[in-house]
Amino acid sequence: VGIYHVTEHLDGAKLPDLYGAGAYPVNYPNAWDRRLGRTGYGIWVHGVPSDTYSRVPLASEGCVALPNVDFEGLGPFIEPGVTPVVLVDAVQWVRESDSDLLAASLRNQIMTWRRDWESLDTEAYLSHYAEDFTADGMGRDAFVDHKRRVNQARSFVQVEINDLELYRYPGVEELLFVARFRQHYISDDLLREATKSQYWRLTSEGRWEIVEEASG
Repeated sequence: VGIYHVTEHLDGAKLPDLYGAGAYPVNYPNAWDRRLGRTGYGIWVHGVPSDTYSRVPLASEGCVALPNVDFEGLGPFIEPGVTPVVLVDAVQWVRESDSDLLAASLRNQIMTWRRDWESLDTEAYLSHYAEDFTADGMGRDAFVDHKRRVNQARSFVQVEINDLELYRYPGVEELLFVARFRQHYISDDLLREATKSQYWRLTSEGRWEIVEEASG
């Protein structure tokens, strides 16, 4: 259960017949999985053997197995590195107006985070990060020390955010969203572009805060 992205397409002709028409591996474990200590690898969306129409529920080893005709129908809609895969136990429908309101609130907060980063007001920038924040295993204290040292050496920072995607993260009790975007960063001695994922939590006090962050 979670939000993942397709990493590549594997041609069924080059795979064992178990995978049928082909496979789309996804980026499990993602940053949230690693935060929770989840292990494993090799989670794919794939077809079924050529002599089978479909596999019974829970028959795969963690993968999502689709009838070959359905798998092939996905082809025009999937772009590796871009297309999200949302894995949930059940679909919960919400009013569009409620969804739009939450999305607008989070977009505004992300833009505030970006402006605070560009301002080189390090404490304002760090205020967006939760007390239990981690990034690739780095705790908040180490992250704070690192960012303070980096910002002290900068005379300017410019951050551009493109292709912003927002998803309500499934399988957690708290109100958690993942924001995924292309980040273009320029400073005195560094130019870097990367895909970033941020996990934002809405607290009971109505405040958005970042609890996890990862690039790539």
